[in-house]
Amino acid sequence: KHIPVKYNTTLYEFVKFWFNIYCIKELKPTTLSGIQFVLKKYILPELGSMKLKNINALLLQEFFSNLRTINKVNSNKKLSDITIHNVYKILRNLLNKAVAWEYIDSNPALKIKVRVNNFDEKKIFDKQELNQILKLLNNESILIKTVFTIITTTGIRRSELLGLHIEDIELDNNVIKIRRNVTWDQFKKKNVELSLKTKSSNRDIPVPNICINSIKEYLEYRNIIIKKIRIKYGRKVIIPDNLFLNNNGDIISANTITRYWKEFRIKYKLKDVTVHGLRHSYCSVQVNENPNLSICDVSKIMGHSQISTTLKYSHITKKKKEEVYSIFE
Repeated sequence: KHIPVKYNTTLYEFVKFWFNIYCIKELKPTTLSGIQFVLKKYILPELGSMKLKNINALLLQEFFSNLRTINKVNSNKKLSDITIHNVYKILRNLLNKAVAWEYIDSNPALKIKVRVNNFDEKKIFDKQELNQILKLLNNESILIKTVFTIITTTGIRRSELLGLHIEDIELDNNVIKIRRNVTWDQFKKKNVELSLKTKSSNRDIPVPNICINSIKEYLEYRNIIIKKIRIKYGRKVIIPDNLFLNNNGDIISANTITRYWKEFRIKYKLKDVTVHGLRHSYCSVQVNENPNLSICDVSKIMGHSQISTTLKYSHITKKKKEEVYSIFE
């Protein structure tokens, strides 16, 4: 691999080197895809031709000030603070590597502040709304019903849902085991299974009967799908152990889950809450509405390595806000 000349390389040359030497080997495919998008859309068009040694704090401060007034994806909409903060993190991290590899003496990104105003609390559902969703799911196909019943009653990540195997479901004990996840590999152009990134992510989640009953019903449907696949492609076709399959016998895609959820949400005129927002909702309800679970308990169920993450997820409800000041009434 071509190694850029130290102290005389451009940001573009270093980014290419950094991406091949570090990112591809160390980061997940989904993370790589996100980094590529940010580099291509925001960082390299403005800074790529500049030499590393000439990038200073003042220049970066101006870069981020200008970034607030544009949106290279949608010209009619300004970039959100979350997007701008993500651009900053990627730029900061790659310049940290430039320091570590002795291409520059210090990281100018560490000398500036990127203002974050609207890290708004994510839209979430409350307990009553989650129960209403579970009722509405009874009107849907068994696949959609089971997918979103699991997410609603466990708070698992979409990638963890796709990583569930048949053996991970303990029907008699009302437990789902989280042991792996599935992500889209942008380079291989296919779904790949990965081990979970932290020890705390491996966990057993207790689930209610409504979830178990839905899974039992879905397993019967899954067997029918497999029979049809083997009739179509031959009995020797390899069927993955993953719980959720598409009609071709492959692992169902994350984009399909997102599309199903958006269609369901629009159909019943539900709030604009994302699939990941269901996870936030679950966490918030457990923290705010379940007196039998401590923050530590919820943190373990969510698979968080730090309790601070659980607290960030557990948005304070209107009822809790009223309880804060009611003591003075």
